[in-house]
Amino acid sequence: MILAVVVATLAGGVILRGYLPEDPRIVVYGDSLMVEAQEDFRAAAAHAGAHAILMKMWSGTAPCNWLGDVPTTIRDFRPTIAVIAFSGNRPSCMNGRDFLAGYQTDVTTMVDQLTSDGVEVRIVDAPPRRGELVDAGGRTALDRVWEQIASTTPHTGVIHAGLAVSDHGRFTTTLPCDPGESCGPDGRVVVRAPDGVHFCPRPVLPAGVCAEYSSGARRYGLAIAHGVLG
Repeated sequence: MILAVVVATLAGGVILRGYLPEDPRIVVYGDSLMVEAQEDFRAAAAHAGAHAILMKMWSGTAPCNWLGDVPTTIRDFRPTIAVIAFSGNRPSCMNGRDFLAGYQTDVTTMVDQLTSDGVEVRIVDAPPRRGELVDAGGRTALDRVWEQIASTTPHTGVIHAGLAVSDHGRFTTTLPCDPGESCGPDGRVVVRAPDGVHFCPRPVLPAGVCAEYSSGARRYGLAIAHGVLG
């Protein structure tokens, strides 16, 4: 019997269950910000040496949507690195739950499942939304939750990707252009969407891959890839 269950793609190729490549094998759990940044992340991670990348993401989701998926992914994909990137959605599985406590409980469960199987975990902080409170260090409430989890769990770290799309941790619509970017007359480029949450300069509903160049998505994706693989 031919094993023909697709579990990941890399560089246009198909990876079949039972024929996994050498490590690093990266699984990514995330929401719409990761959906927007996926192509830049994939390209940078592959360039840095990732042999397989499995993207588990959907707009509007939270960690509670993916709890049941983790054991199956560990069994079938055998990841060596897991990325957890959520920005604060409140889907139905969060109904009736305290926001921060719910996120902390669910991400801790995911981390424990992954690290107990030898997987290195990296939790990604997201850039603040418009109007979201940050502390003196530019950290959101969720950022502080991620740091608490990482500080008490072996083989777990935090990637401060939100800093790549913010003004020292504070919300901003534009940032100075990177080399090669098309800039406005003020030398700045749009990095956040009009809704104050996403990256695409023009709204995409439902949130997904932007139809035009998105500096914010690029910066976020590259920051995550660098944090995972250096």
